[in-house]
Amino acid sequence: MALSVAIMGVPSRRSLYRGGMLNVLPDGVQIIEDTEGRGVFPTAFRAWSSYNPQATHHLVLHDDLLLPLNFMSLVTNVMERNPENVLSFHAFSVKIHDAFQSGAPWAVCKQISGQANLYPVLILERLMGFCKHQLKPKMPLKPGKKFLSDAAAVNMFLRVEHRKAYMPLPNFVQHAAPRDGVAGQNNLGKISPCYIGDYPGAKFDWSFDKDLPYPTVYPYKRREHWEWDYYIGPSPFKEDE
Repeated sequence: MALSVAIMGVPSRRSLYRGGMLNVLPDGVQIIEDTEGRGVFPTAFRAWSSYNPQATHHLVLHDDLLLPLNFMSLVTNVMERNPENVLSFHAFSVKIHDAFQSGAPWAVCKQISGQANLYPVLILERLMGFCKHQLKPKMPLKPGKKFLSDAAAVNMFLRVEHRKAYMPLPNFVQHAAPRDGVAGQNNLGKISPCYIGDYPGAKFDWSFDKDLPYPTVYPYKRREHWEWDYYIGPSPFKEDE
């Protein structure tokens, strides 16, 4: 297996990833910046598309993360143990902490957040095809209307294709200080409640068995289904779900 890496972000936050993230990432990281103010989804699509043709997996990171010094060895560890699924490394729901405290090494994600995700290239290519052919290219921004995020697009894809995403516990990344960015205002509500950097010296075993009943979690504090307005078909959710 081989891994390529991309960081997506905005020029105003170059100091965040140049001063910290790049120090623990391998050479050859693709830097995908939203220099024209086009928004998070177009930037994410460019970051997805930047994978190395020789890679089997592609890691996409937002530009405002704290990474442990052994981040890449952690990613390689879980990639080798769970190579066939999308892996997510950050969440900000207390349910993630509950799952970690239960002793579970993995959680099944009903949705993912956008901060740090690892994609098998074969699934990534299907994701990009889904976005090209099954999502509306743009929608008028009405009062209160949200823009399409990278996480929203991935979550629709996972739902439509009946795929699962998995999260090793605890989280491998942490959000840095609140600041405006490619995905909007980052706030304290986006802080992981169980970041691996808060457990120095702890040993974790991420052995994976797809038949085990890992806890199922949402990464967010609330569930929203507004993103399905971008989908060309009907929403799979019931009105009261």
